[in-house]
Amino acid sequence: MRQLIYTSLATTPLSDNDILDLLKEAQSNNSKHNITGILIFFLDYLFNISKVRMRKLSNLF
Repeated sequence: MRQLIYTSLATTPLSDNDILDLLKEAQSNNSKHNITGILIFFLDYLFNISKVRMRKLSNLF
């Protein structure tokens, strides 16, 4: 298993619904690829910490 950690800055303000949509999409994609993790939104920054098997990580990137 590997941990993947990244941050990003929203280029436009995100509404609560935007954040919920992003979370739903991430949950759907993560379950398809057996990825677990956490997504945090704070002051226009998104922080993601994920755990993924190395073979899956190579296929995704």
